[in-house]
Amino acid sequence: MTQSSQKRERQFTSTTESSLGGPTQSTPIVFSSDAELLTWVIQETNHSAVRSSLLSSIPTASPSDLEVLKRLLEPLVASALNPLHCVRCHQPYVERENRDWSCTIPHLEADYDMDASDDYFSYGHPRER
Repeated sequence: MTQSSQKRERQFTSTTESSLGGPTQSTPIVFSSDAELLTWVIQETNHSAVRSSLLSSIPTASPSDLEVLKRLLEPLVASALNPLHCVRCHQPYVERENRDWSCTIPHLEADYDMDASDDYFSYGHPRER
């Protein structure tokens, strides 16, 4: 096996402090050449190109590839699944399903630039005095 065909690895050390105020602990972090390459590509590529590449890959990705991607994007996936609460109709919703017609209380036309309270009071909610 030639050196170029072997997987290059770099080793770094991460130092973490004990949560109990005890001695610090050094943990070796190993970056494979794949990790280095992916890190470089993501850092150096325009974000819209990364996004386009990911989006175009999803339809043909295997279920295991999709699971890996979901794990890598866990904070974003968790946020997308987090239920929110509509302050108008008090119904739960998730952001990816939020559309102009999702709220059960109708919105008056061009209401986005004005005070929306007129819609709220027009549909049977008492005004606070």
